[in-house]
Formats: sequence, structure tokens, C-alpha cells
Amino acid sequence: MSSRLDVEDLLKEPSELGKQGCAIALRKALARSSRFRTIREVAEAASENYGTVKNYFTARTLPSRERWLRIAAVLLPDMGASSALKKREDPGTLPTKEAAASQAGRVSQTLRGLGQLLEYFKTGSSKDRDSLRHIVPPADVGYITSLLRALYDEDRFEEWILFSNYTMRGAEHGRSRVK
Repeated sequence: MSSRLDVEDLLKEPSELGKQGCAIALRKALARSSRFRTIREVAEAASENYGTVKNYFTARTLPSRERWLRIAAVLLPDMGASSALKKREDPGTLPTKEAAASQAGRVSQTLRGLGQLLEYFKTGSSKDRDSLRHIVPPADVGYITSLLRALYDEDRFEEWILFSNYTMRGAEHGRSRVK
């Protein structure tokens, strides 16, 4: 099978391919990838649970359209088809309810992961917490905290959106780096 056919498979709807077809397309894309060597790497790049993605690669379950697009998005750049996928990812093409539910699921998964990571600092020493404070910009923490709070109150959100102009800096712009 040619590389072009593999790209076309990744651009099809998962329901059109079926579980087996999705698994074959994913395994072929991974085999041709210069960026990824393992399913775990693909899952991490797509911000998906490893076990869930492994089930797609082994034809145990059929991915939702949203997850299929996310996984294909990380695999397709190696195959020169990212522009074709960009058109498919347009949020306007997804029913709003489905897109919102998918994004809310990702936020929930991220928050659970963050909670697990923060347990280290909760039970750690004051030096551990100092490391966190030096690496994670406090303004980023404030931004995320205020955004989450605002998202749970529509009136507060409307006010928040008017006055918020902060852009997250992330660890690369923290006060110092741990070497």
C-alpha cells in the first residue's frame, strides 16, 4: 500500500474504516513515522490516555471522530498531509455539543493528571515547593485559577473576558530553571 493511501485512510471517518481499518491505518502511520517510535509517544503527543490509544491500535475499540482527528493530527505531519487534516479539524464542522463535550473531557483528564502531579509537592519538602515556585510562573497559576473560576459562573466569565489580556508564559519563561 502506498503512503498516499495511508494518508487517505487517516483522513476518513473512523466509522467508515471500522475498528480493524483504524488499527491498520494507525499501525502503518506509526511504522512510517520519523517522529514517533511507540504508541505511548503518539498518545502523549495527542494528549490522550495511553491505554485508550493502544486499544485503537489493536482494534479493541473504535475512536470517536474527535480523538481520531487528534491522533491523526500528530501522525500526518510526517506524511505531508497536515493541511488536509486542518480542514477536517475545523471546529465549525463538528457539532458544538460534541466538540464542547470532547474538550471538557480533555480538561477533566488534564485536571486529574495535574492533581496527581501536585500530590508530590503536597507531601514533599519546602525545597520541593520552592522548586515549583521558581519554575512555574505565579502569574500562569493565577490566570488558570481565575479562568477556571470564571468558567463556572457565566456572569463572572463575561466580566473576566473583558478584562483578561494575559498570555501564559510557561516554564520556558519562569523566573529560573532547575539544571
